[in-house]
Amino acid sequence: MRVQFEFTQPFIRKKSVDKRLRKLLKEKLGETNSFICEVEITPAGFLTKALSTQMTYEWKDVESIATTAGSVDIFTRDGGGVIVRSRAFSSPAQQQQCFDLASGYLEAARAGKTTE
Repeated sequence: MRVQFEFTQPFIRKKSVDKRLRKLLKEKLGETNSFICEVEITPAGFLTKALSTQMTYEWKDVESIATTAGSVDIFTRDGGGVIVRSRAFSSPAQQQQCFDLASGYLEAARAGKTTE
């Protein structure tokens, strides 16, 4: 019986945490299901703005940048970052331009160059 409990306990805990998190978000945000998140890419880093909160990440803190059919993903070393969905872009070319710009700034930061 103890083995079964130890095996199922993490699953039960995750479900409980998920339920409490959904309840907290509903209390704080009401019935709203979608939010606008702005992402700005600059030579110094990238900024995100959503729900009256602004986060700034410097390129030196970025771990990776990837592009997929569905998004441009920028992840930081501390587990933060942003995923910009394809629907945020007017075309696949604009999505590629975003990826290229961010990648160029990241490469420059890693090389110790400043980009203006």
